[in-house]
Amino acid sequence: MLQLLAKHLREIHRVTNASERLILNNLATGRTVIPPGPCPVPGCLPHVVHVDKHLKGHKDLTQAGIERRRARAKRDAAMASLERLRASNPQPPMVSRLDLQLEDPGEGPSQPQECRSCRDLGKKNRQLEAQVAVLEARVRRYKRKLQRKPPPTSSTRPQQPQPTSSSEEEEPTRPQQPQPPSSSSASSSSSSSSPEEPTRPQPPQQQQQQKQSEKLSTKRRLTFAEEKNPLNKKQKGLLRPIAPYFRGRSRGSKLKDVLLGTSLATLITPPKHSRVTSGRTSLVTRELRKLHKLHRDLGRTVLGHQALVNQGKGQKLIAREDLARCQAFSSIKDE
Repeated sequence: MLQLLAKHLREIHRVTNASERLILNNLATGRTVIPPGPCPVPGCLPHVVHVDKHLKGHKDLTQAGIERRRARAKRDAAMASLERLRASNPQPPMVSRLDLQLEDPGEGPSQPQECRSCRDLGKKNRQLEAQVAVLEARVRRYKRKLQRKPPPTSSTRPQQPQPTSSSEEEEPTRPQQPQPPSSSSASSSSSSSSPEEPTRPQPPQQQQQQKQSEKLSTKRRLTFAEEKNPLNKKQKGLLRPIAPYFRGRSRGSKLKDVLLGTSLATLITPPKHSRVTSGRTSLVTRELRKLHKLHRDLGRTVLGHQALVNQGKGQKLIAREDLARCQAFSSIKDE
């Protein structure tokens, strides 16, 4: 911004006319006096003495709107002063051509129209951006719903509605094969059709599944459970010493149909948050194996050991008949 505008106009632009220089200086510094006339706001008073004060009383306008209309009124007043000065054929002649630029056809009225069209386009652009944001949020929400939806099972597939000649029955089957939306129309169509998708099986289907599961035998359910929860090497090693107790005709054999993979493994295997190290766990497992081996050896040889001990004792002792015969012989010799 120039501090000495009058000097700049006189020395640089060669504006020698004092009246012209005063009008341009007041227009640039904002000191142009608005003459009495109609209010710049359309539909307001046709004649106002103090236009500047009158504009401050418009409560329906913002501060920016008031400043814009005040600047427009001051510019119109300055252009009118330049036109009157040019019409008087001043000496020295005028240098500026601001008043002549507005008289050219198509220049003055085109600027407000272009600004208005730009504002309208900007407003439409913002509205479209808001609509696009809403549609994108809706598409993301429906995508999450499709991801959470469980895959269709074999039992529910044959009971789905078969397509017929009518187009209404084909609509609920389309969302079962989701495709990425190619445009906003595709996203809106997917959003409108996805709420109609069946998210849960029908109650009759659940009843049929329960009946089928009840008909399965215990052994078959156990085999299914073993397949679902296989044992690792460590669990198999821990269960191997206990397996003999669940065989044969003993009371323990009554538990042979019980699945050991889940119940016993959860008791033996330490949880993840346990502070017991793997070395201590292996020591405990080793001691348990020793105790089991000792118990197994005692169970196998206890009867044989008892028979051998009794046999040894019987060999060391003298039979009653022999003892009675010896006593009889000794008494005869004494006589």
